[in-house]
Amino acid sequence: MRVLVTDRDSIEKGPDLGPGHVVISIRDPDRKPARIKEHAGLRGVLRLAFDDAEPCEDLELPRSVRLMTEADAAAVWRFVDEHKAKANLLVVHCEMGLSRSPAVAAAVTRALGGDDGPFFDEYLPNRFVYDLLLRVRGLG
Repeated sequence: MRVLVTDRDSIEKGPDLGPGHVVISIRDPDRKPARIKEHAGLRGVLRLAFDDAEPCEDLELPRSVRLMTEADAAAVWRFVDEHKAKANLLVVHCEMGLSRSPAVAAAVTRALGGDDGPFFDEYLPNRFVYDLLLRVRGLG
């Protein structure tokens, strides 16, 4: 399964991603879900809502900030496991396509035996999201 990172605007334009793709859609909790066009090639969508934030020892996050949870991470792994044999492409998007989605894409790529390095070379993956996903998967 190939893994592609994109942003909200790009996924909402409804690009032709070919047959057998799935989408992990990440949004800010205060935003409406992204509009992902239903078509024959789309095999499934997982929708998650959490902020692009990381806990910090020296700073208390506002109560309004929602971090990714272990339940969110478990949902990612259930979705990936359900679709990895049937889907050719996993598209992961977040609002800007710079931090949360590359973190998810890197963790999934690593878990599937691939090289997660390019995601760290091209993007700024949210380390909290990446580490949480790997820990929940038993790889961290």
